[in-house]
Amino acid sequence: MKRTEKNKKLYTELQQNREELEQRASEPKPDRLAKLVAWVQLSIWIKDLIEWLVHQMGG
Repeated sequence: MKRTEKNKKLYTELQQNREELEQRASEPKPDRLAKLVAWVQLSIWIKDLIEWLVHQMGG
């Protein structure tokens, strides 16, 4: 049960990050460096999430 709750929480965070990223991308005259940094941060977060999930599954 706790694992499912954590997964739901992490998924919700991922959705929020994606929405924030889409919002930044649609802003007029976006700062390309800030956008790049946001993508890198999101990529690292996703990598960490995958590693954590694999660890939780006993991998």
